[in-house]
Amino acid sequence: MSEPLTSDPVQQVMRLAALFGAALVLGAVVLYPAPSIVLGVVAGVGLALGNTVLISRHVGRLFAGQLTGFSVMLFLLKFTALTAVLYVLIVPLELNPLAVLVGFTTLAFAVTASAFVALRGAVPSAE
Repeated sequence: MSEPLTSDPVQQVMRLAALFGAALVLGAVVLYPAPSIVLGVVAGVGLALGNTVLISRHVGRLFAGQLTGFSVMLFLLKFTALTAVLYVLIVPLELNPLAVLVGFTTLAFAVTASAFVALRGAVPSAE
């Protein structure tokens, strides 16, 4: 049975997302060195990590019973701001939309990897 990297699952996912993000950025630099692609991957990774931090804070307040109507409004404004940032990255700055999406998927990779690690430790072997 493997021990988790940290006792906080959000921190574990964030570390894995940063690791996957660095691998994706390195892959973009090596395979597709065009600035719009490399910067798109970097922007996507940054958005994914920043979004995770903001969502984890909001969810922490929700479970602590500190959620107010103002907090809900801030949560909705965060999604509006995320949409605006994506628009600015893709339209005026002309970053590659697929590269931004690939960078943003680091969070999905990290959550999936964390789930596999947790399930591997929870499921008894068939020996």
